[in-house]
Amino acid sequence: MNVILLVSVLFLIPQTEGSIWEEDYDQAKIQATNQSKHMLLVFTGSDWCRSCMKLEKEVLSQAEFQAFVSENFVAYRADFPRKTDGLRAEIRASNSQLIEQYNPNGSFPFMVLLSSEEELLWESNYLPDGLSFYLNELSAFVQ
Repeated sequence: MNVILLVSVLFLIPQTEGSIWEEDYDQAKIQATNQSKHMLLVFTGSDWCRSCMKLEKEVLSQAEFQAFVSENFVAYRADFPRKTDGLRAEIRASNSQLIEQYNPNGSFPFMVLLSSEEELLWESNYLPDGLSFYLNELSAFVQ
């Protein structure tokens, strides 16, 4: 009985913060194509950018945002930390290509929405307390 209760409770717990993010951009592209979903790409400097940290706290880590994104999009975070010890070289190289292509001004944080064919559909800089803004904007692209 206790095991059944525990399993039931686990299914009700919202996803953890990192679970909506694909770890590899190429895999995100494949997943977006296979699922006919758009890709949400977030450029961040997780260990140095104050606005990135605010976006994380105010929007990206919110259960409502995570549920919406995981339901409707494939998400990838292109992180540019100062401490790159834990970031594989191929991920750093991929992120560098992505910033050249979709964020040439190097804005942080910066969000883009891409079609599964990598066509730019929407972009936005950080907006304080922007959870409702981002949800409203992105809902226009739900397929």
